[in-house]
Amino acid sequence: MLQQTPFNRNFQTIPRRFKGFTLNELGYFPKKADRCDRTYYTINYSIILSGQGTYIRDDQTHKLTSPCVITQIPGERSRYGPIAGETWEELYFIVPAQDYPWIQSKGLIGQNKSMWPIRNLVPVIRAIRSLLATVSDNSRQAGKGLSLIHISEPTRP
Repeated sequence: MLQQTPFNRNFQTIPRRFKGFTLNELGYFPKKADRCDRTYYTINYSIILSGQGTYIRDDQTHKLTSPCVITQIPGERSRYGPIAGETWEELYFIVPAQDYPWIQSKGLIGQNKSMWPIRNLVPVIRAIRSLLATVSDNSRQAGKGLSLIHISEPTRP
């Protein structure tokens, strides 16, 4: 577990602009127990660091085993969460919908890239710890660590 305390940092009033995208929000749940069932109007990445659960897309249920990444795209219903009675550890970040074309052009999200395993968690954890330290320092550089997170081999469920 990265830390004991959940957090949520909203950057919409002080945008964090990077090459091609803007970070709107960053959050962390060390023990997320609830399931999500909603349509988002933003681009969301959920990095599942520990635990198991399910992800329902196009009315097909897919088993999730950590570590992995799941995405939620604007206008698409998302249903996901840990196994009933259990928890998972999740770091998420949210990007505005208007950044979708750029993110999709880079192969970072899309109809064919909704979930994928993380093959090597060590550099991801290192980058997330750096990111969390930056955010907790309330630095204007918050989110810089997102560019350090290497997440490989996206595949459609």
